[in-house]
Amino acid sequence: MSIIGQNIKKLREHAVVTQEQLAEALFVSYQAVSKWETGAAVPDTMMLPKIAEFFGTTIDDLFKKNMIAYRHKAHRLYSVYQENPSSENFSAAEAELIKVTENPKSPDRYVQAEDLRLLGNLYERHMDFCREKAIAYYDKAIASGQPLRKSMYACFEQQKINFLAQIGMAQESIEQYLAFIKEDPDNCENYICLIYAYICASQFESARRYAEEALEKWTDNVMLYKLGGDVCRKQKDYGKAFEYWDKSLELNRKHTEKTGENGFMEALYSKADTYAELGDKAKAYDTWGQIAKRLGEMGFAIEKEFAEKKMAEFI
Repeated sequence: MSIIGQNIKKLREHAVVTQEQLAEALFVSYQAVSKWETGAAVPDTMMLPKIAEFFGTTIDDLFKKNMIAYRHKAHRLYSVYQENPSSENFSAAEAELIKVTENPKSPDRYVQAEDLRLLGNLYERHMDFCREKAIAYYDKAIASGQPLRKSMYACFEQQKINFLAQIGMAQESIEQYLAFIKEDPDNCENYICLIYAYICASQFESARRYAEEALEKWTDNVMLYKLGGDVCRKQKDYGKAFEYWDKSLELNRKHTEKTGENGFMEALYSKADTYAELGDKAKAYDTWGQIAKRLGEMGFAIEKEFAEKKMAEFI
């Protein structure tokens, strides 16, 4: 028996397909299939792509010794993704697995459940793949943006901190910035990132302690006051929260008047959300209105439209 004949038989039996069914799908006689499997004949070269497509394999695989027989194309593509994780291989495996789960080829409920499990596992594996990619690109962004660190208010680091918190790695960020502060206690951005990391980890007492400590050293930092207000809000100390946010906005206004740069207005978002949380619809409406106006002045049309939609919620 030829290797290709052995593999066709192996694939057919694994797929629970009869010789007649395979012959019908390939538009050949079942005698032709029988001859392939016994080695009495080999498929015509033009038939090889059709055979490979039917079994969800490759032409090269048809000639391999000890070939792995997959139940259908989706399983093979899943295996390819396992060996070589990439967005392209994920998309190919996802598309095929969705096909077989939405239109099961087998009446066996266990087989159907197994296909669903594989689809779930594919997403889980790709989540890990994307997580590693995200961290890698955040690290590149941080390294590239390092010269802009002060003017960017350490926003690159904060994006990474927030992402790590979402995947259960908030403590890693906290430990990292505690170490940075120990090495460089006069770097305000390290405090900003540490406070933000504590907020993301819902460790509000520690966040407030470091916010108050930082504000004693840097009395004119817009971001510190904004984060200080956010921490107080989490602790339901609303009076102090608004005090901090108003100070942040005041410092930002002075900075904008002095430099002509677009101002940092994040404290307005915090105020708007908090007014809504407290049930003060009028102030929530007015604050979203301020945000919409500022965004319009800065040329952010889509963001302005979002702010206007938020205003409509409080009419």
